Amino acid sequence: MVGYFHAINPDTQKPLTERNTRMRLQRLAEDGFLKAALTQPEKGGYSGIYYRLGGKGLRALGIPEDKNLLRRPPVQVLRYLLLRNEVYAQAREAGWHVVSPTLFDESHHPELLVQVRRWFLQGAREHAAQGNRQAQRQFEMGVPNQLTFDCLLRYDAGRKRASALVLVVVDDVRRAIVPVKRSTLVKDTKVRCERCGSEMKKYQSTDSAFLRCVTARCDGQVKLPRPALAQSEDLPLFLPGAGLVLRDTSSRWNTTTQTLEWASPRLRQWRRVLARQYGKELLDTDTLFPGLWSQRTHSPGQGGSRVSSPEPEGEE
Repeated sequence: MVGYFHAINPDTQKPLTERNTRMRLQRLAEDGFLKAALTQPEKGGYSGIYYRLGGKGLRALGIPEDKNLLRRPPVQVLRYLLLRNEVYAQAREAGWHVVSPTLFDESHHPELLVQVRRWFLQGAREHAAQGNRQAQRQFEMGVPNQLTFDCLLRYDAGRKRASALVLVVVDDVRRAIVPVKRSTLVKDTKVRCERCGSEMKKYQSTDSAFLRCVTARCDGQVKLPRPALAQSEDLPLFLPGAGLVLRDTSSRWNTTTQTLEWASPRLRQWRRVLARQYGKELLDTDTLFPGLWSQRTHSPGQGGSRVSSPEPEGEE
């Protein structure tokens, strides 16, 4: 770009200016050929004129539409993925069986769902034998129909059925924790209607999204993918007798005092959601892997406090 700034415009025979170049790049971004991006902001290398190819730019270069250029996720997402993998690894090392719809291929979901349902049904039978109808009903109502949440199962020696179930919640920073209660959101778009050629507007609510033509006499409409569910909507309705592992990437664990030094707002929101849905007793069961947190700090000493966190792979 520096060489381009000092080049000569072949039409006017005048030196090109940085302002002129910025305007050209901005125009390409507005037309969809480029997309503005930041150059590794987590390392402090910020650039206001850093761009990457957009959809139109890829097609203009002859790259097939079924090909995608992969770019690195934000560092917050990488920390979430790293923390989630650490939870899986420590659980397996401790002898737990990991059940996750994201870790396993969809073809394995029916088999994993059977294992989870078997734990619920076994609990219902045990309480039925004891005459505890209320607990039996809770286990029966908690039997999931789909595998939408992560959990750990403990199998004792000589038994084919799980003896313990632990709900695993690792906060995904890309998704909301609870559904957002709002009316239909309307946004302007640059998409043209295939019928009349007019502009279309995007209508989005909590459960649907679509494009609609602005022309009164045109009924052009394009259905869009359903917005992503909130994380709390993936949880089972009832979870009696289960344990909990709740983690996020922003809270800070003190390795000297072995306590949670600071709970992030998202972690506090998760605790309120889980306590409201399952009762405060579930929060007391969060005792597995106490030192497994993304952010860790040491007590202040002569050199002051230190904060450490595992860096995602690829950072130097």
